[in-house]
Amino acid sequence: MKLESTGILIALRPFGERDSIGVIFTHDYGVMTGMLTGAQVARKNKPLVGQVGGVSWNARLDSQLGAFHWEAEKNMAAPLMSDPRTLGIMNSMFALIAALLPEREKYETLFIRTKNLLHSLAVTPLGRFATTPPASGGRCDGVFDMLGPKARLTPLAGGAPTEWARGVNRCAPQAQVFAKSLRKNLTKHEAILWKNLSGSNGGFDFVKQMPIGNYIADFVNRKTKLIVELDGEHHGEQQQIYHDAVRDKFLQDSGYRTIRFWNDAVIRDLQNVLDNIYYYLTHENEIPPLQNFYPKEVIDNHPPRSLCDHSPRKQGETRQSQDDKKNLYLSWEINFLADLGYALDMSRCSGCGKKDSLNYLSPKTGRAVCDECAAPYLNRLHKLPLTLDVLKKFLERACEQHGITLPVARQML
Repeated sequence: MKLESTGILIALRPFGERDSIGVIFTHDYGVMTGMLTGAQVARKNKPLVGQVGGVSWNARLDSQLGAFHWEAEKNMAAPLMSDPRTLGIMNSMFALIAALLPEREKYETLFIRTKNLLHSLAVTPLGRFATTPPASGGRCDGVFDMLGPKARLTPLAGGAPTEWARGVNRCAPQAQVFAKSLRKNLTKHEAILWKNLSGSNGGFDFVKQMPIGNYIADFVNRKTKLIVELDGEHHGEQQQIYHDAVRDKFLQDSGYRTIRFWNDAVIRDLQNVLDNIYYYLTHENEIPPLQNFYPKEVIDNHPPRSLCDHSPRKQGETRQSQDDKKNLYLSWEINFLADLGYALDMSRCSGCGKKDSLNYLSPKTGRAVCDECAAPYLNRLHKLPLTLDVLKKFLERACEQHGITLPVARQML
């Protein structure tokens, strides 16, 4: 039998003198383990932890270990090597996936979150993609384009170190393949909107599921560079909100404008959606107010600029960038726990149902507790906001139920 997908190489250990056992987190089949023949002696296409690429798994029987054919397209770990903290986050994330997820069980949303987080970690405190110095040890007058299938050195105009150029309109091959699949399988809401946008809308043509860099935009008017996005309920999750903010900032830096609508708006108020789209089509200089989409508390605490800004930062902003990455990882762990069946509910008080003054979390139920209900039990409750130490306790409980200890990479974080 043969299984094919795209994946992230999350673990690698030697097997004999030439081969290795690899663990790959795939988009279509979840965690898979198999033999990588000749991995230790390979000179070309050498497997390395952190690579993203295409994978095929072959075996005569489903119960066999099987063998991988691995085609690496990009090394997501390379930009993290110069920062011990981001490298530690990646190692912790990979260790948790390998230890707690069952094999060959699909976790498509988690795979997308994991890949997006790796992409976000690769952004340096200056908001630029991390690079490696030239082999000669001389001055680096370019930046590696991490959006294509391979790193590419793009010369800078005049060699000025503050002028950064990236091939932002190039798209990775896997994005092209995925976009083609999405065009054939539009959701119900996308099909309705596409029916009203296709052909022309007042003389403005749209294309559907267009790859831009590593992202795929739902509907794009290339003449006015307006992107129309339809978002489902998962876009209200904290991790996805952060990802959308990073994505919108990247697209804005690439010259695009993004307008977002919830899926149900297409059913409930289609004419209003079309009117809004037409307005921004005819007002090319106006940027849609994304703050209308992102929840107020996210805009107040994590404005899109702080998540991925490609402009030079002021002195003292490096710490904020590290905090952003930590918050992104916290959100990833919260959603990871939910996928394991340990969802944390911080929407209302577990005692009285109130939605305000939620400053504590129950270690038993994982539900929020308001100040009034928490008063008699302060020494037993976790204080909000969540920290890595608090999430560590929930992860330890999940590991205990699986009969294992918390991975060392997570303990060291």
